[in-house]
Amino acid sequence: MSRIKSSRMRQPLGFVLVAGLVLSVGACDGGSASSASAVNGPTSAAPLTTSTGTLTGGATATDASTATSSLTPLRTPEVARPVRDSLFGLHALSGTPTVTAGSWRLWDSGTQWAQLNPARGRYNWSRLDDMVAKGRGLGVKDFILVVGLTPRWASSRPSEVLPWSPSASPAPPKDLAYFDQYVAAVAAHNRTVLGGAITGFQVWNEANLSMFWTGTPQQMALMTAHVDRIVKAEDARYPTSARRHTLVVAPSITTRRGSLPLGAASCSLVRWHDACFASRYLAALSKVRGAGNRRWPVDVFSAHTYPTPQGSPNDRVAMIGLFRDRLREAGAPSRPLWDTEVNYGFAGTVISGSRAVQYLARTYLDSVRLNVSRAYWYAWGPLAPGLAGITMDRRTSATGAYATVQGWLRGSVFRGCTVNSGVRSCAFTLTSGSSVRPFRVLWTDSGVHSVAVNASVAVWRMNSRGRAVRAPSATTVRVGPTPIKIG
Repeated sequence: MSRIKSSRMRQPLGFVLVAGLVLSVGACDGGSASSASAVNGPTSAAPLTTSTGTLTGGATATDASTATSSLTPLRTPEVARPVRDSLFGLHALSGTPTVTAGSWRLWDSGTQWAQLNPARGRYNWSRLDDMVAKGRGLGVKDFILVVGLTPRWASSRPSEVLPWSPSASPAPPKDLAYFDQYVAAVAAHNRTVLGGAITGFQVWNEANLSMFWTGTPQQMALMTAHVDRIVKAEDARYPTSARRHTLVVAPSITTRRGSLPLGAASCSLVRWHDACFASRYLAALSKVRGAGNRRWPVDVFSAHTYPTPQGSPNDRVAMIGLFRDRLREAGAPSRPLWDTEVNYGFAGTVISGSRAVQYLARTYLDSVRLNVSRAYWYAWGPLAPGLAGITMDRRTSATGAYATVQGWLRGSVFRGCTVNSGVRSCAFTLTSGSSVRPFRVLWTDSGVHSVAVNASVAVWRMNSRGRAVRAPSATTVRVGPTPIKIG
């Protein structure tokens, strides 16, 4: 995404109709196997027993106004997935974040190819160095740098200019050697000056949108392979004692502006650039070779799961299912999936207070259960009007929710989820020395339900500022769309 709101050509009406159909299928229980898995997540986990009691029982009710249900006992664990600090990603656009993110994605931060390489053979690393130093000063140890956009001097179509970045062009380079030279230079700078602070290079931003990329999916796949070869060659130059495995992250594919990733069958009949980029890029990526002649020369796949302006976390879950469908359809190998930009209320729907708390918390909990390894919130600092709905800064509730959920999950191991009478219950364990403490996080996709619990078990809610508040002891708790922590 760019910080400046940009114009965009309208999609044909047929695109909107087809895209809406695809979304409804992806969100339904009757969708494809991969969509259903993405929507429902793992269904098994360890029994939750705390020092003050065990949460057990069967559920029969579906609405808080009519009856009370108990938490379903969870079966033998099929999941044991650590929650890593890097799950909590962030874009730091301006100011000084008061949350400690596990990773920063360097985009809209003055660190584009066009900004770091203003002329052939000339580099200006000061902004990149400043961003890394700033992040390190705030405890950030992991940085992802987006490689694009093409400088106008290197562009095959320099008349194509980005209004918010006049030195950059969305067109491919006129000579791939220019791209290779830049990637080699920034990878070497990372090794020799930054000490490997950049742990991953993302090939491009939102390559399915013509505001960022007007080349072909095949050209982008070839550039991906070049990044892989160059970055891995630079890794080999680190001393053996400090050897790195720098990640190559695929270009992000975004769902904002209604651009849902259509399947190969649909795309064989149409020429829509945005909707068909994912399928065509993946098909091309399967045919190129990266470092060591490896197929599928990426370490990570990337999505931007922005829902429509009125969309919710439930819609984001459906988007993730669509991306999984495209990967499965293309025969892609098992690789981590990252959401390298996420927010809600795109194009002017302001979301604040308790609703922002709910959306922020759901974003990271859904990421855990759907095995989306990282989610980079866009962004810290004020955004241009109409760009995204949830603002995160020292004054907003989203900041409190980010810190609270991070505190709940940091260092834990995810054990799986169950869904019972509309209540989703996700189990975690937290180890401290020889002690293992289990806890659960509960929420609903909609509505409010009552759940029976042991009165002596701690229940934590988030207030309208996103801060954790312990609820009074009770034998039932009300569970709604804003997640609560039990244990």
